[in-house]
Amino acid sequence: MASISFHYFEWSCCYYYLLNLICFLLLLLRIFIQKIIVMHFSLQGRMEYSLLKDVTSESQHWTVRTRVVRFSEYVSNDDPPKILRLDLILLDEEVFIHS
Repeated sequence: MASISFHYFEWSCCYYYLLNLICFLLLLLRIFIQKIIVMHFSLQGRMEYSLLKDVTSESQHWTVRTRVVRFSEYVSNDDPPKILRLDLILLDEEVFIHS
């Protein structure tokens, strides 16, 4: 009877380690698949950006990528004040400032 319980103990330990190994491999597979998905969408899903010089009153659909270099807010004298106008100075990748 003691030998049967001993073999049962050995097999239960093997199953435990095997289960841990499978869980670890599944975790690695999940991380690997996530990295592949991120790489795929970062390489394939790049947006096409319009330059600011190409944005006109005739163009209707555009996407720009800019940096805001100056921001001004003009508010009314009411209580509470209302925003009347926002002024932005934008720079795209083609424009740069010399210092």
